Amino acid sequence: MFSKENLTKAIITGLYLAPLTLLIYYKKSIYPFQSFKTAILLILIELMVITFSIYLVRNKEHNFQFSRLARYLGIFLLVLTIASILGENLPQSLWSIQARAFGLVAMYHLYALLILFENFKERLDLKKYLSYIYWLGVLLSLIAIIQKINPMIFFEAVIGRPGGTLGNPTYLAALLLFILGYGFYQLREKLQEKKPYLVHSLSLIIPIYAFILTNTRGAILGLVAGVFIALVYTVVTKSKGVKITKNIPAVILIILLIFTSIFITTRSSSIWSSVPGLNRLASISLEDKSTRNRLISWEIAYESFKENPILGIGVDNFSYPFDSNYRPELLDSNFTETFFDKPHNHILEIMVTSGVLGILSYLLLIGYLFYLIHKNTPERFKVFGIAILSAYLVQNLFLFDTISSFLMLIIFMAYISSFTEAQKDIRIRFTGFFFTALALLLIFINIQVVRANRYQYNGLNLYSQQYIEEGTASYLAGLKISQPYSNDYRYDFVASLKQLIRQIEFTDEVTIDLALEKYGQVLEKDPASYRHLANLAEAKASFAGLNPKYTEGFEADIENLQKLSPDRQQTLFIHGQYLSRLGRYEEAFEVFEEAVNLDNSVGTPHFFYALVLAEAGELERAEVELALAKELGRDVNTATEAMLIGSFYLNDEQLTKAYDYYTQAYTLEPLNPDVLLKLGALSYDLNKRGEAKELFTKLLEVAPEFTQTSVYRTILPALNELGVR
Repeated sequence: MFSKENLTKAIITGLYLAPLTLLIYYKKSIYPFQSFKTAILLILIELMVITFSIYLVRNKEHNFQFSRLARYLGIFLLVLTIASILGENLPQSLWSIQARAFGLVAMYHLYALLILFENFKERLDLKKYLSYIYWLGVLLSLIAIIQKINPMIFFEAVIGRPGGTLGNPTYLAALLLFILGYGFYQLREKLQEKKPYLVHSLSLIIPIYAFILTNTRGAILGLVAGVFIALVYTVVTKSKGVKITKNIPAVILIILLIFTSIFITTRSSSIWSSVPGLNRLASISLEDKSTRNRLISWEIAYESFKENPILGIGVDNFSYPFDSNYRPELLDSNFTETFFDKPHNHILEIMVTSGVLGILSYLLLIGYLFYLIHKNTPERFKVFGIAILSAYLVQNLFLFDTISSFLMLIIFMAYISSFTEAQKDIRIRFTGFFFTALALLLIFINIQVVRANRYQYNGLNLYSQQYIEEGTASYLAGLKISQPYSNDYRYDFVASLKQLIRQIEFTDEVTIDLALEKYGQVLEKDPASYRHLANLAEAKASFAGLNPKYTEGFEADIENLQKLSPDRQQTLFIHGQYLSRLGRYEEAFEVFEEAVNLDNSVGTPHFFYALVLAEAGELERAEVELALAKELGRDVNTATEAMLIGSFYLNDEQLTKAYDYYTQAYTLEPLNPDVLLKLGALSYDLNKRGEAKELFTKLLEVAPEFTQTSVYRTILPALNELGVR
């Protein structure tokens, strides 16, 4: 069972299984595109580490292979670790937040994967493995394309740019930079070796089209830069003595430069608006809100780096300097988008989180990787290797690493490393038991993460269906599980109760007390977190009408929020909501106006003020603020916003205006079950029976589980009347 051959086969199988985790999508989990996928990948690597430890113990003739490239990556990770130990929030640095699930622990797992690749490169044909990764990328691309054509085939509805099983189109675009590079390299190999290439050529259409659909500006710039740098490399290294007219790379480079110059000078022309990819690049300007916000976050990151220049503030801790240097003009769409946990520039992120030592160790790693590509890889791969690495680095100037993009980098590094000889053999057999024990501990932790995530999902889902007792029981069961994302779990529990009390008459003070008590422990450990304190203060504002005891400490919370993040509209809106819950509307309106006046040129505060006015029944004043917001460029952006405004008119029995906003919500999200339900019900009340039937039919197609809810039983007579089955 534990023979050398069996252990080797087990590890090789694991190396092939690891990238397949990118296909995982588990709907019944929080962050279904990310959390379960990451946990399975980490557990798989942990099992491989245990297997490798046994292999080393039982095969004394094997010497641990540890290339210089792996050492340089190890130095970089060591600097990140030291920076995090001395930084702002070590647990967050180790595990990241739940939405990302990519902290130091995940990085070390992928580092272990690189070492496994190096130690079994004699048994693993990395050229075939690269082909395997390419075809996996084709499958991921195909899923994204089908998702765009019919969003309901694989999983939940996605409107706009598809991300496939990675969820986010920017994540998919970053991965496809590697896939496209591998695909074109393998095509060239087939042409050079005179092998059949038709199927491979046609297959390239799939990732190319998926890349176009993602329409991600950073990745597009990365692709262009990768091609440009690869052409320059080819011209410099291969064109000596070749006439310019016969130098194809030089001719292509000149054409690319001419086209780029034309595009830059004419990018405001309407001709580019219909060209996918280029239309997004053409929109880049200082007036563009997304561009402006990125520049502000970059400036904040650089200022934070100057304050902590040697080792920074630790991995995944950018939110702390961002909050303390918040600027009111950042509020463009909603409060969620004013939480920057990344500066959206990988170089600046390394600088702010690990200082000069971090960026120097990173540049050493990347510089050595370029050197290996140029010095050691096959001639026909060099230009593609340069293009892939350059594209990855340039796109990361506008984005950040994720577990999928870092996995692709590790596989790329493993392929490059396979052409180098091991620098030295290192005997580490005495550590085999240590790594086995560590891997077993991490397996246990990741299983706990999956278990807690399941309870969290069930609690949220049951609350949304108004199964209150069952939802509370699920949340409370998950609270008992000790796991790295317990802070996010408690955040979500409090946020769910906060949402619940706004929707129904919820009076379970025992549950609220327990949730607030547990959440208070989060703030005791992390008092500098604006995100957590804001959630707590907002919860107190929501619970204020239930019992005066929930108002205790609220004013102190507001003062602390203002210290943690000065001039932040969200703090004032939380304060205003609190006052309005107590019926002190005029005081509340004064606070809201103060929030608006922090930056009168921003439309979003006017928009949110309008929502507050509408909730208070001041619909005429709300309409004035909505008009001002629209004039400043802030209109209804989401179905949720349209539904909320519509509900205010519905409560005021202005059914026609309510119908207009519900219809706008349907236009924004035609597959949203809540929109289909409420617009269908309103259409029925307005005697638009044909429209109601169409909407309810679509609802049952999109969300068949709706038939299990209490709301379904309530509207069943209307469905029977309409003939909806």
